[in-house]
Amino acid sequence: FEGQPNPTFTATYTGLVLGETPAVLLTPALLSTTAVTVSLPGTYPITVSGATSNNYDISFVEGVLTVQPRQSQTITFTALPAKTYGNADFALQASSTNNTIPITYTSSNTNVATINGNMIHITGAGTSTITASQAGNAGYFPATDVSRVLTVNKAALAIRVLDTVKTEGQANPPFTITYTGFVLGETATNLQTVPTVTTAATQLSSAGVYLLTIGGAVSNNYNITYTNGKLTILPPGGTGSSYLNAFMINSSTLTVRVYSTAPALADITIYDMNGRPLAKRNLFMPVGFISADMPVPTIPTGIYIITVRGEEVSLKRTILITK
Repeated sequence: FEGQPNPTFTATYTGLVLGETPAVLLTPALLSTTAVTVSLPGTYPITVSGATSNNYDISFVEGVLTVQPRQSQTITFTALPAKTYGNADFALQASSTNNTIPITYTSSNTNVATINGNMIHITGAGTSTITASQAGNAGYFPATDVSRVLTVNKAALAIRVLDTVKTEGQANPPFTITYTGFVLGETATNLQTVPTVTTAATQLSSAGVYLLTIGGAVSNNYNITYTNGKLTILPPGGTGSSYLNAFMINSSTLTVRVYSTAPALADITIYDMNGRPLAKRNLFMPVGFISADMPVPTIPTGIYIITVRGEEVSLKRTILITK
C-alpha cells in the first residue's frame, strides 16, 4: 500500500532437473524495482537479474509491483446532550466510513468525565472536550479527529435550617440543617464548605421570634438554594402564660411585643408615672408572638407604664423611652 516500504520479493524457478534447487546456481537471482516507500499508487516492474549457471540457459521474466492507494476514513460524531451531575454512565456512539478499525475516545477534563471504552462516567460538573479518534493501518489513513463538548450541569441542592424553640435566658441550641438533592450517596461532607447559621438572638435576647439565616455553602457540583428558619424565644413562663415587652427601635418608635396564649383583641396604652394616658392603639393577638409599633415622637425621655388589656388579657410593664 501507499506509504509502506517495499515487501520482500520472491523468485520462482521453472526447469531445474535432477532434484536440484536454486542453490546450484553460481550466482543467485537478484530482484529489484524502481518503486520506493514514497512512490505514488500505480504499477512498477520487478526486475530479475544476476543468476548464472554452467548447466542451465537462464531466462528472466519480470514481475509487477502494484502500489495500492491508502483509503481515507471519516468519523461521524454528533453533538453530545447536556447532562447533570449524578446522571448514570452513558455510551458514546460515533461511527466511521470504515468499521474495521475501532474508534477510541479521550476526555480533556477527567474532573468532569472519564472514559472506559465507549462509556462516559461523569465525575463532576463543568465541561470536557470528548475526542473521537481512529488510527490508520496499511490500507487506511488515520481519520481526522472529531471533538464534541460535553456539558455537565450542577445538580440542585436545597439546604434548610429548621425552626427552633428555646426559653428566654437559655443559650442558643444547636441548629438543625437538612439537605435535599444530594446524589451518588453524597452528604454534607462532600461540600467544599459547609453552611453556617447566623442569628441576632443571644442568651440575653428577650422573648420573641428571630430570623435564622443559613448560607455560605460551597460546592463545585451543586446549585444551592437556601430556606431560612426562625428561632422562637419563649417567655420565662413558657407557653402557658402571656408576656409583654417593649423597646425603642429608633428615637421615635416603640415596639411592643406580646405573647398570647389565646386569640384576643386588646388595647395598648402608654401612661406616665402619674397614670395619665399618653398614647393608645388596638392590637389583635393571635396565639404566639405579635409585635406592634407605636410612634412616640412627642413623648420625652423617661420612665413610663405600658399596658395591654382586653378580654382575658391584662399585662403591665414599666418601660424606658429614650430619644
